[in-house]
Amino acid sequence: MTQTTTDTAQDGAAGPTRSRERQGRRRSAKPDAGGGARKVNYRQLRNPFQPQTVFSEDRIAAMHESALDVLEQLGIKVLLPEARALFRAGGAKVDESSQMVQIGREMVAAALRAAPRSVPPTEFRHYDSSEAQLTLSD
Repeated sequence: MTQTTTDTAQDGAAGPTRSRERQGRRRSAKPDAGGGARKVNYRQLRNPFQPQTVFSEDRIAAMHESALDVLEQLGIKVLLPEARALFRAGGAKVDESSQMVQIGREMVAAALRAAPRSVPPTEFRHYDSSEAQLTLSD
């Protein structure tokens, strides 16, 4: 949408007028120096920046300890009987009447040791590159 404005002389007289069209952002847009549109491969984007740390290492350790305390002392409610049987077979304390499962620190540590360090993309995602995978940190 264009808009025409009229400027008059400072003294209020009916002096010369001029019109100009305001085109907004379209007017200020400059053509690329390369002469074409930038092409980005969105399937292989790379983040050039270092990951930002939200929590300090000691704060992360404190959260981990708190989570272990909750799992060990309070436990979690597991509704599926088959899942409770698996937890019991793995060494967890299971209370069938309340459906609560208490998981010890050693069980969590063993699960973390057995977890993969990277996860490849699944088949339903459309990645062309075998390099695309999720890397897990310690």
